[in-house]
Amino acid sequence: MTVGNVARISGGSLTAAGLEDLLIERPAFVIIDEFNEIPDPTVYSILLHYQDAAMPYTIRKHGKQDDISVDVKAPVFASANATDQISEANLDRFWQYTFSRYSNDEYQLICQTLLPDEFGITADLAEYIAHELRSWSADASIRDAERIAEVTDTKTEVNDEIGVLEEYSDERT
Repeated sequence: MTVGNVARISGGSLTAAGLEDLLIERPAFVIIDEFNEIPDPTVYSILLHYQDAAMPYTIRKHGKQDDISVDVKAPVFASANATDQISEANLDRFWQYTFSRYSNDEYQLICQTLLPDEFGITADLAEYIAHELRSWSADASIRDAERIAEVTDTKTEVNDEIGVLEEYSDERT
C-alpha cells in the first residue's frame, strides 16, 4: 500500500508481483514490516537486485520494460523479529539495529497510552494490566497487553486471564 509517497508493506503478505507494482510507482521510501515473514523467496531476490546501489533495476511486466535508475531508487527500511532465515546477502543491504526489550517504566507508559485509546479501558486498568503482565513475565509484550485489554473490563477479569496464562503457558518470569 502506498501512503503519500511511502510504500508500506506487510512482509507476511508480500508477493513478487505486488512488490514490483509498488516499485513501479517510484515511492520515496519503502517500509517493510515483518521482513522475516515474507512467504515468496522471489521477493528477497527482487530486493537484493533493487538495493544494489550501483545498478539500475529493470522490471519486465506485460511485455513492457520499466527501468528504475540508480538516482530514483527508494531507500528500503525493514523490521524483523528474527534474522536467522534471511540470507546474508539481503541482510548486508541494511544497517542492522537490535533493540532491547522495553524497560518496566517504558512498558507501563506504552500500555497506559495505547490501551485506553485502542480498547476504551481506563488508565488505571491499563496500568494494572501492565503491572500484572510484567509480574507474570519480564518478557510480556505489548501484544500480550492488547490481548488482555481486549477481553477484560475489570481487575478481577485481568487476574482471571493472567491465571490462565500462568496455568497453561510455557512463559514464566
